[in-house]
Amino acid sequence: MTMSDIAQAERLLAEAAASRWTHTQVKAYWDARDGSRYGEGMTTWVPHYKEAHQRLLRTLLAFLPANGRLLDLGAGNGRVARLVLEAHRTCHVTLIDLPNGMLKAAPAVLSEFSGRFDLCAGDMFSAAPVLTPSSFDAVISVFALSHAPTVAAYLRVYQDIYACLKPGGLFVCYDHVLGDAPVLTALNVAGWHEFLLGAQSSQQAHDVVVSTYQEDRPLALRQHVELLWQSDFRAVDVLFKHDIFAIYAGVK
Repeated sequence: MTMSDIAQAERLLAEAAASRWTHTQVKAYWDARDGSRYGEGMTTWVPHYKEAHQRLLRTLLAFLPANGRLLDLGAGNGRVARLVLEAHRTCHVTLIDLPNGMLKAAPAVLSEFSGRFDLCAGDMFSAAPVLTPSSFDAVISVFALSHAPTVAAYLRVYQDIYACLKPGGLFVCYDHVLGDAPVLTALNVAGWHEFLLGAQSSQQAHDVVVSTYQEDRPLALRQHVELLWQSDFRAVDVLFKHDIFAIYAGVK
C-alpha cells in the first residue's frame, strides 16, 4: 500500500460524503430489497468473513445457556440467526428488523427451526418494539447498527440493549467502523479497497466503497466503547479488527 492508495480512499470517502443518503432513503432501499438471496457472495467484499463469523459464534455460544434467548437486531433475512440456531440446538432467537422484504424472507431461511424463532417488525433507531427488561441472555447485531443516523441514536440503542439483557448477558456487534482519525479511516478503507480489487472490477470496487459510506454512518471503535460505558456495560472489549471491519462486545 502506498500514499496514493490512501489518497484514492480519501477521494472515495469524499465522493460518498457529498451524496449521503438520509435515514428515509436507507429505509426505502431496504424496503425494496429482495431478501431471499441476501448474504450470497459476501466473501468477495468482506475480508476474513468466515473467520469473523466463527469468532462471533464462539463468543455467543459461551454466553448462551441451554434454552437461552438471543435477540438479533437488524436481523435481515435470518442469515446470522440460522448460523446460531445450527450451532446451538436449544436456543431461541427473536429477530427484529424493518417490516420489509428482508424480514419477510426470514421464515423461509429458518423454516427448519420452527418454534425456535419469532419475528418482530420495527425500526430500532426510531420506534423500536418495547422489549421486556432483563429477558435476553445475549444480543447480536451484524452489519446493521452502522445505519444509525446519529450518535444519539447509537446511544439510545445501546441503552435499550443493556436494559433487555439479563445480568451477565452479552452484547456483540460485527460491523464496519471508522478509524480514530480521518487519516486512519482512509488507511483502513485503502486496505479494504485493495481486497475488493482482488475479486471485483475497479468500477465494482469503487461502487461498493462509495455506496457503503453513502448509506451508513459508522463510528470509531473508541466512540463505540465510550457509548457502551455510558450505557452502564461493566466490561467492553474489541474481539476482532481488520481494515474497516470489527467485532466489539459488552457484558452487562
